[in-house]
Amino acid sequence: MSPGFAHAARRAGADVREQTELADLVFDGTRFQMRAGGERISADWLVNSAGAWANRIADSFGETVPMKPTYPNIWVTEPLPRFIGHSLGVVGGGIYTRQVERGNCVISVCGSSRCSAVQTGITMNGSITCTIAKIV
Repeated sequence: MSPGFAHAARRAGADVREQTELADLVFDGTRFQMRAGGERISADWLVNSAGAWANRIADSFGETVPMKPTYPNIWVTEPLPRFIGHSLGVVGGGIYTRQVERGNCVISVCGSSRCSAVQTGITMNGSITCTIAKIV
């Protein structure tokens, strides 16, 4: 969940648990019951914001979440020491990166071919994305 959304949700009274695995999820007809980390929780509402793990949560209730890749994929890092002095891109290559004044790197990759990063076991769309996965 983005820090801005998490902050707004907390201000509105939500109990936001980032980086916390949920287990034993059930709806008892009135409330959601679950274990978050080592703590038992009961709630009127459960917002599934698990991203790539959303189907694990949905499956607890016999549901599925439609998943498909969308473009462009954009990554934003935490603030880093300045090392990119200008915007970088590949004309027709579907990659763009820059570092903002605060230090965050913004990386956008858009591709149409399918490839597999065999070393990591990850299948991704776009050959540039796969090359990045192989390097990391």
